[in-house]
Amino acid sequence: MTISDDVLEQAEQCLRNIDYALKETDCTFADVVRVRYLLPNRDDFEPCWPCSGAASAT
Repeated sequence: MTISDDVLEQAEQCLRNIDYALKETDCTFADVVRVRYLLPNRDDFEPCWPCSGAASAT
């Protein structure tokens, strides 16, 4: 298992993993009540925002 050094690719992979886990329990992102983002560098949040918004739209 490897992970990209690119923060956006990491965020996208994380959301794919969460989506998979939700589907395993017959849930979707629509069932998610709260999300907490933990980023070592606050400047990384803005580049990741589009993929987090896309996840909430599914």
